[in-house]
Amino acid sequence: FCTGQAVIATTGTAVQLAANALTKKVVLHAPLINHQEITIGSSSALTDTVDGTGDGLILNAGASVEIEITDTSLIWINGHINDIVSFIGS
Repeated sequence: FCTGQAVIATTGTAVQLAANALTKKVVLHAPLINHQEITIGSSSALTDTVDGTGDGLILNAGASVEIEITDTSLIWINGHINDIVSFIGS
């Protein structure tokens, strides 16, 4: 299995997770210390819009989501500067 974290470097700019090959799934978690929601998607064009017109899954602080995927680098996150997502996958 693998574990890691990704941080939003600039508000509104999507960040790609580091590459980790998976055979099953990954769980992404947004810690309670985050300032606002994180959006999760599959493209560098992912926005941090959370008004119903955005293009990503909205992950609130303290929430987690499980995704069946073959590599963590297929996941992009966006949000507020210095907010993070941690993950564990296998």
